[in-house]
Amino acid sequence: MYTNAVSPKIEPNRYYCHYGFRNPYKRDEEDASTENGDRKSIRCDANYVRLFLKNWEWRDIFHEYTQNSSLHGLRYMGNTELHIAERMFWIISFIMAIIASVLLISNLYAKWIYNPVIISLSPIATPLTAIPFPAITICNMNNVQKSIALAIQAGNDSESEIEKKLLSDFCDEESLIGDGLTAIGVGEWETVKNFMIKVTQPCDSMLRLCLWHGDPINCSRIFYPSLNDCCAFNKVRNEFIFKNPKDTSELNTTVHYPSVDWTLENDFPENAPVDSIPWRPWGAGRHLGLTVVLDANIEEYFCSSEASYGFKLLLQNPVETPKLAAFGELISPGRESLIVIKPIINKSNPSIATSDPELRQCLFNKERALRFYRHYTQRNCILECEANFTLSFCQCVMYFMPKDRFTRICGKKDTDCADKAKLAMEMRLSQNLSNISKIFNDTTQKPNCGCLPGCFSLGYSKTQSSSTLAENPRIKKRYLAGKSLEYFRKNMAVVHLFFTDTQFTGFVKSELFGFTEFLCKFPPPLLYIMLTVKELSLDYTHCLSVEQPDKTCAQIINNSRQMNCTCELQFALSEEIEVS
Repeated sequence: MYTNAVSPKIEPNRYYCHYGFRNPYKRDEEDASTENGDRKSIRCDANYVRLFLKNWEWRDIFHEYTQNSSLHGLRYMGNTELHIAERMFWIISFIMAIIASVLLISNLYAKWIYNPVIISLSPIATPLTAIPFPAITICNMNNVQKSIALAIQAGNDSESEIEKKLLSDFCDEESLIGDGLTAIGVGEWETVKNFMIKVTQPCDSMLRLCLWHGDPINCSRIFYPSLNDCCAFNKVRNEFIFKNPKDTSELNTTVHYPSVDWTLENDFPENAPVDSIPWRPWGAGRHLGLTVVLDANIEEYFCSSEASYGFKLLLQNPVETPKLAAFGELISPGRESLIVIKPIINKSNPSIATSDPELRQCLFNKERALRFYRHYTQRNCILECEANFTLSFCQCVMYFMPKDRFTRICGKKDTDCADKAKLAMEMRLSQNLSNISKIFNDTTQKPNCGCLPGCFSLGYSKTQSSSTLAENPRIKKRYLAGKSLEYFRKNMAVVHLFFTDTQFTGFVKSELFGFTEFLCKFPPPLLYIMLTVKELSLDYTHCLSVEQPDKTCAQIINNSRQMNCTCELQFALSEEIEVS
């Protein structure tokens, strides 16, 4: 038997099956052609599609499908008893419905891909005690105390000559020193910093009274001096703000309360002490806020940063550094001010972390590592970018910018360059590239920060109202701080900062819709067609594999959907198959 067998030429990767795809309407004809009841094997090779098309009448299949489909309109398309015009109407309508559905789905898909995030109100209110009281920076607009300035101008030694030049720089005057004099140490930051500390009003002189949660407290224990005659409240320690705090220009001060590594994304540590910085408010109302009495000491004004007397005040995130010159608001002496604080809370659902940051328009803390700051916020990113751009353009940075120990502080001669770099930064943030090109005619350098908002961010807005201090001699004596009533009304200001609500509704970024919601938004007709075609395709595949020549596919599907396929496949690589 084996010696007489004919060995046909077998190609690799060819499939064989004992029972192929056969038209049920022609099975009797095919079975009659078999010998002794044996069925010839039908080859299911790579061209099985061509064989399938040859053996099957697609018109019969389509007609049977349309007549048994529950989808409205299809049965009219395949009904041969209807007029051709009516059938064409249903065919055209069906095609137009498919096209419309595809267009709708494409628009929905584009919205899902290119606008994946939606901003909505948070369904859960944030309690007041879950966020910190804002960090507050207060500065006297007087850059130099008059008595100290007169003493410097009266000096004749070499140190006084250097201080005279620094004094003119601070007051934005023409230099009082001739070009022939040697100004040793003017460019050294330690010299400049010591001069600033010497000539500006100290915090214990500016802050006459502090009430925290309604209780009197020593102002020097809750306010810490910063550069340029400013005092900061509720600002975390430098090691929780900067990566290398020793390289910054900030003053080394003694902090009387512990600080914790807080961010809005990570919240307060579980073991954080109650009196740790940043402090949290105890409740709403002026009696549970912060009250300060400020002394401008107008008689000591020598040169002001503005065209008036008074103070600048700024509320900020406790882990950010202030930019008071650009964003500070004025507090006038001789007035009592009420400042109502309202937090601006922005959070994000973790599900949007997989989206492109450019599409969701925010950055998580771990997605962007800053060079100088430990935590990412948009304001920290902008200030660092401004420092980097100023350094690359002017080869120096301003004293209030983050830097390393080897970076030069900009002096008087660098003012024009630093101002131009600052202007370019502000324009770049507004995407006004054409104006930047006009400013930088001699260079192609343009700042490119990419400082997107943080996905978790906390800011503070305020509503301020004020009234003139009364001449009533029965005013609270602790507000006078040992001064006369006349001096109090002329030089001092009373400021109350507090919250008015115990809960706040923030904003949350979340997915516009996920994959499941995307499927649910499919146009119902097309989704039904997809499901119907899938189901019927499986049924017809099963029908074709069942040998019941006396029944149609519709009858087989209705009577038995659980029958097993008898088609067996064999995979031949390079072996010979013998056919008897």
